[in-house]
Amino acid sequence: MRVALITFTLLAVQHLPAQTFVVPFHGLPVEVEAPPEVEENRAFLGIVGENLSVEKADRLGFENHYGTYVTYVIPGTGAARAGIQPFDYVFGIDEYRTGASQSLGFILSKYAPGDEVEVHLVRRQAIRRLQAVLGSREKVTTVKRDACQDPFLGVAQPPESGRGEGLAVGVLPNSSAAEMGMRSGDRILRINGFPIIDWKDVGTAVDMLTPGDPIRVEVLRGGRTLTLKGTIKSYSATKGCAECTCGGSRFSYYYSALGEKPQSGVGVEWERVRRPRPQVEFEARLAPVEASELHALKGALLSRQPLEVQQLHLSSEENKGLFELRFRLPSRGNTLVRIYNAAGRMVYEYELAAFSGVFRDEVDLTSNGAGTYFLLITQNGRTHTRKIIVSRR
Repeated sequence: MRVALITFTLLAVQHLPAQTFVVPFHGLPVEVEAPPEVEENRAFLGIVGENLSVEKADRLGFENHYGTYVTYVIPGTGAARAGIQPFDYVFGIDEYRTGASQSLGFILSKYAPGDEVEVHLVRRQAIRRLQAVLGSREKVTTVKRDACQDPFLGVAQPPESGRGEGLAVGVLPNSSAAEMGMRSGDRILRINGFPIIDWKDVGTAVDMLTPGDPIRVEVLRGGRTLTLKGTIKSYSATKGCAECTCGGSRFSYYYSALGEKPQSGVGVEWERVRRPRPQVEFEARLAPVEASELHALKGALLSRQPLEVQQLHLSSEENKGLFELRFRLPSRGNTLVRIYNAAGRMVYEYELAAFSGVFRDEVDLTSNGAGTYFLLITQNGRTHTRKIIVSRR
């Protein structure tokens, strides 16, 4: 499902056997290559998750704001065998609970591979406790799905979405959304019973499906709640091409279909139609961290040894309301990228194994509001720290 890029937490999966490990990043595969030898034998649970903003956690009814909202469960891991599912909200392991000073990843670092644990989570507004065995260099079967066969709902963010309940969408022609009767301007409330707050949730819900699966979408239209039913199509079936080549940007399809009424039948030109982009409300800049500010990072893993980071850059992604974080690491090793707010709460985490080279990801800081954040890049016991100042334009 090509909807939007998100930031995520890949919880303790870096110590897998030598292989290329692929997880669906809302339709954009992320490859994490694990080395045959690792520096430490660290336990892992096997989930990909999102650190929620306080606003989103409140809207979902989560009293603990520091848990991990599961967006993907890695096949063959302890999480998969325990029955953890996307949209579960994990907030504790055994007697430990996530909080301002400890994330789920930090809690898992207390354990060894093979440990049996009780995972505390919220599923559909009910607290559940599941038994799991943490992994240790397991062989995990990974399958690369043909991008042309990605499940594809066929909705995109319209130029003007307004405010209100649900997520406003534009509907692409010949898509699953169009065939089930969805209209541009509808506001999605739920997909297959899962609450939809933002585009990350749309991606998670659709990525759970395989083309041909049934899909049920609740929408708000003209003050009425409607339940629409249909079958999810693949990207190639939606685009209607005989030989689909999906190496290019899916966003070109969005812009063409929504920015200009396409012709019917075969031979439609799927070219990007340029149009005014929404004004970005926030801007961000990097600055050195003063020694007096380090007290806010008391829960972080700091090191007195500096890490060499090259070409560090943070730029706005104006068409998405996100910031692109980019840098290069000349050294190789297990790498952890974290961002904390001024209160010391971690709002972003990205973990990589045996990483070297160019890192690039899109970071959502605007949902946490304007203010001061701290970026920590850690590798091989060395840390690079920078301050991020987010302000309104």
